[in-house]
Amino acid sequence: MIFDKIEILYEKFCLPVKIKYSETRKPTFMEFLILSIILEYPNRNKSIRKILNEDFKILNVELFERALKDLINFKIIELKKTQAGWSTLGIDLAIDKIEINELLKEQFIKKEFVISQMDKNLDVNWIYDPVMEGYELSREQEWNKRLNGVKLSHKLNFVKPGDKFYSEKDITNNASNFVNAKPEYFGDNAMLTRVELNKEIGLEDLNLAKQLTNTKPCANEAFLEFFENDTFKLRTDNIFLENYFRKNPNVSKDIAIDVANKYSEKIKERFVPKRNFNSLDKFQKEPDLISNINVRSSWNLLLINGQDITSTNKMLKNKDLISNVKIIIFYNSKSNDKTIEVVDDKIVAYLESSGHEILRDNSLIYLDSENNATGFSIVDKHIPTINQFIPVVYAYKNKGKVRIEELFEDNLVRLFENYENELFEGRLQTSTIMLNLLKRIGLEQKLYQVLYDYLAREIDDQSSFEKLNDFLVESDNLEGSVFLEKCLKDVLINASQTRDSEAMMLLLEKYKFKSTSTLFEMLNNIKLDNDINFIFRINSLLDERKIDGWKVNVRNCLVKVLEYAKDNLRSELLSLDKYRSTVWKEHAATINKIGNITKELYNKNFEVVEKNYQDMLISVIDLIKSNNEIQDYKNYLWYLSETLVDFYSNYYEYKINEMQNSDSNLVEYKIQLVAGNAINKIEEKLDSIIDVKARKLPIELKLEWAKHVENKRDLVNEIIKKDDSLLYLALNLVFGKKDDFNAENLQRYQDKLGGL
Repeated sequence: MIFDKIEILYEKFCLPVKIKYSETRKPTFMEFLILSIILEYPNRNKSIRKILNEDFKILNVELFERALKDLINFKIIELKKTQAGWSTLGIDLAIDKIEINELLKEQFIKKEFVISQMDKNLDVNWIYDPVMEGYELSREQEWNKRLNGVKLSHKLNFVKPGDKFYSEKDITNNASNFVNAKPEYFGDNAMLTRVELNKEIGLEDLNLAKQLTNTKPCANEAFLEFFENDTFKLRTDNIFLENYFRKNPNVSKDIAIDVANKYSEKIKERFVPKRNFNSLDKFQKEPDLISNINVRSSWNLLLINGQDITSTNKMLKNKDLISNVKIIIFYNSKSNDKTIEVVDDKIVAYLESSGHEILRDNSLIYLDSENNATGFSIVDKHIPTINQFIPVVYAYKNKGKVRIEELFEDNLVRLFENYENELFEGRLQTSTIMLNLLKRIGLEQKLYQVLYDYLAREIDDQSSFEKLNDFLVESDNLEGSVFLEKCLKDVLINASQTRDSEAMMLLLEKYKFKSTSTLFEMLNNIKLDNDINFIFRINSLLDERKIDGWKVNVRNCLVKVLEYAKDNLRSELLSLDKYRSTVWKEHAATINKIGNITKELYNKNFEVVEKNYQDMLISVIDLIKSNNEIQDYKNYLWYLSETLVDFYSNYYEYKINEMQNSDSNLVEYKIQLVAGNAINKIEEKLDSIIDVKARKLPIELKLEWAKHVENKRDLVNEIIKKDDSLLYLALNLVFGKKDDFNAENLQRYQDKLGGL
């Protein structure tokens, strides 16, 4: 058991001092050029700016202005008092009015190019660290005053340092070493001249030094670990603090007691830990801290034992324990005036006492969507080594699934009564919250009955359903909307048992579903005449709502429209624009092509028939291949074949006649013979593997029947060499438009079709 993120605070003692030093260095290029101009330039009436502009062609003099300011600050150059008058020392002043420090002038004459500044100073702190028991000089604070993200803090107290801290000799020696060790502060050639307190007062004034001494907080992170035998160890990454704890074991114990007390006080603001807990055998042996409970993102329901908390309001502010949870149930609740509410987008319910064992033994129970439970009991554990009680958590051993409705079966009556009242009174927000709660805890069947009664009581008035469903959708409660629509689905299905089809259609027109899957399930199961007009009306209703019923074959409508077509086949039987649906347009177009080509055949327009055959064949093939997964595919093929039966029987007779009267030496005749033989071979083989009734189907439909109705794909693939297009080629050569064939064409078709 580990208490981490403990902040150990203590104070370092600081005496502000001023280090005085001199610095000698080489001039920068800009400084060197300025000094050279002042010393050697012949025309003494020109300014530095003018000389730089005209003689050196340097127009941007910003860097030179900075260098000049540094030289002025170093007191290396200054105004000539006898000539400058009220002039301001700067880059625009004539060089004759500027003079250079005599020492530097002599050095430049000797070619010793260095700059010296004698009165520089730096403010630093003389610091005593009581943990390190050491002294140091520091310009800036190089330690943490406080730590971020700490859970608990403890402060160490130390007595003020003695006279050794104020030793002039020690401070001066350290200052000298500090100057030499910090070229980034003092430069490469700095020399200590003096250490002062303030206002030219030296270190010898002990009283002033003590008055100026202050303290600065220092923070270090530590953690406290308790072992199974209740011994403990205080650890930190700071080696000096670690040594301090080792040398002072009583300090470690004081910290452990302080941490335990502060943690206990903090936890008991929200929780009432169990004392004399007799069910520890049901929990893991090793305890942990409440703050170490890792709330998983999959845990969306939390059950809280009201006997183990101080107040629900404080618990709801504990973000760490409820962050991912969507629904919270307080059981053994003391909030008798509350049933349900929403707090920070979380559904919060209050239930009465429950005697179930798992609820009694646990303080917190988290559940995921599968109702796998993870329980924790909050217990006051006695630690003999520090003689303190610490609130800890024990994890429940059993992490299996639980049936929540069984846990609360004795105290859900009030909740259900309130739900019914809120729903039937039209208070949508409260009733929706209850809907989500009751559904989550597994009471779908009871919920279903309440919602069923709510929808069925005024079935002819859709307003109650619309208001509730719209509210659910607007609240992003799509799951609730789907559940409501499933209830409505059953209400409408049952209503269809006592109403005629016309009355049922009028009722359906009143209701709009958000879930198309539920809508289709309802439409497929209501009692309704299978007359084609009702099929058309249902699809018109769907089309108005931009839903494609043809695409999903609602109420087996694709089969029904083919059945209608076979009984009523004629030219242009169906309007392509009757529905938006692409599937409808494909079926209508194919049926119309069959009707049109059959009409042309009856009118003996054989050239038109031959010309349009391939287009009709392609439409039929596309239709049967793209819809081979629909329900009742068997009748789909059967009714489609019956729309083709008159065409093929008459057209086949015509083709036989035509060939009997053709010259057998013509290439065209021979090609048709090759194609006809291929068709016959395929048909004989297909007939040998399919049901007798299916043998009268047109061969292109017979092929799909064998594959998808009788599930003989492998045999079919052997028959057609895994290439359906060979059959379609043969059909088109026999029944389609004649081309100007030659011997080369004949050979090619013999090669392609001869192997079938």
